[in-house]
Amino acid sequence: MMTVESQELSEQLRWTDLPQWQQLQLWWQQQSQQHLVQLHTDLQHQLRENGATFDPWLEQQRQLDLMPWLVSDKEWQELQAGVKQRQLLLSLVLQDLYGPQLLIQQGLLPAELIFQNKNYLLPCHQLVPNHQQWLSLLAVDIGRDANGAFCVYADQSQMPAGLGFVLEHRLAFNHCIGELNHSIGKSQLAGFFRKLQLVFAQGTGHTAEGRRPLCGLLTHGKRDAAYFEHAFLANYLDIALMHSADLMFKDGALWLKTVTGLQQVDSLMRYLPDARCDALELDPDSTGTAGLLQSIRQQQLFCANPPGAALVDSGVLLPFLPALCRTLLNEELLLPTTAAFWCGKPEQLQQVLSDANQYRFRRIDTNQSWLWAELDPLQQQELQQQLLAEPTVFIAIRLLPLSSVPCWNATQGEHQQYGALRLFGLLSEQHSPAVMPGALARISLMRQACSISTAWALSPRTSGCWPIRIMRLACCKIPKTYLVVPS
Repeated sequence: MMTVESQELSEQLRWTDLPQWQQLQLWWQQQSQQHLVQLHTDLQHQLRENGATFDPWLEQQRQLDLMPWLVSDKEWQELQAGVKQRQLLLSLVLQDLYGPQLLIQQGLLPAELIFQNKNYLLPCHQLVPNHQQWLSLLAVDIGRDANGAFCVYADQSQMPAGLGFVLEHRLAFNHCIGELNHSIGKSQLAGFFRKLQLVFAQGTGHTAEGRRPLCGLLTHGKRDAAYFEHAFLANYLDIALMHSADLMFKDGALWLKTVTGLQQVDSLMRYLPDARCDALELDPDSTGTAGLLQSIRQQQLFCANPPGAALVDSGVLLPFLPALCRTLLNEELLLPTTAAFWCGKPEQLQQVLSDANQYRFRRIDTNQSWLWAELDPLQQQELQQQLLAEPTVFIAIRLLPLSSVPCWNATQGEHQQYGALRLFGLLSEQHSPAVMPGALARISLMRQACSISTAWALSPRTSGCWPIRIMRLACCKIPKTYLVVPS
């Protein structure tokens, strides 16, 4: 991503005619500077209370900005339709690549681009029976192109980080700035999380009659920088927080070790890298649970997303998505993708090298990536030599300019920052596709103390929506009354 000064990329100019923005401005003008500072402090305190703003070394990772990022109802409908189409398309592509591989046979995807990819896992061939299970959850990173139109620059399926942060930010706003939060018409998040709970509760549909399905969130552990987000999300969804050491494979299924014995696991939300999930079939040096793939293969475990889905994250599909969409869905791609090229074609390689400063290069067999503009002349020469020697293992993704958004914090007051949005989609066999009506707005993409905002999908009506709260279903409670807790 790169910053560009342009009126086309100013979000605030797009909000001018929105009644919600006018209402927000009126509220803002009525607040004293001291009160705004106190509200900003309260927001940060709320995040600190949850513990999700700190990494395991107690270093603060992010701050929540006081100014929300607004998305008009019209633009949100376009984004929603585009994300739904994109998730369906990518799930069909995964189903084919881990199945009959007709897309390769028909020449729509180069074989060397797929089979040389580090994220393509041969043990996952025919792992799940339908395309919905390949991509139940998808995070889509969206910015604006030079003309100001929304454009996708990355997909995240392996560990769609940020879902818990969006939830936490909305709850923090509800708690600290309730009068503003409830007066502006926007879509509620709770319906999406309720549907997510139902998807996990139903799992593969093979749960024995009379037994409550056991659902869990699989995480690295407390040393993971995202551990607090995982714990927060698991607590809200009322599911168990699990580590690989808590699980074992037996009789074709995955079991949770508890102080009262083994409990069969029916559904998992996975926040582990693909290769580190199963020490038997994937990375033998990992601490993953041996047998996890087999339990998915035998339809004894529903996993979102199953190992192998990270092929989407590598970016190798980006250059081919428009053609794939026309072939598989007989539609044009609703949400365009930033320009991306496979360097295995000589003409495309020369095109990106002629304007290399505008591209990010990724080597698909090692997952290494480089920003040409950040390399010194010697490093650029070395990378160019690699590109010319092994062009088939490289893809080039054009950088997008960043939108400027109004922000406010206690130290800088009102100012402009650059940022991008991350949207989340849900796909299941039992329910219609859904996109969470809100987004994670990353408005300062620095490595430390990252500034985050909450994105509101504006809506002219909010009736019929669930208020965001913990909605307990019978799906995945590890009931303390039964002494069923991880060992």
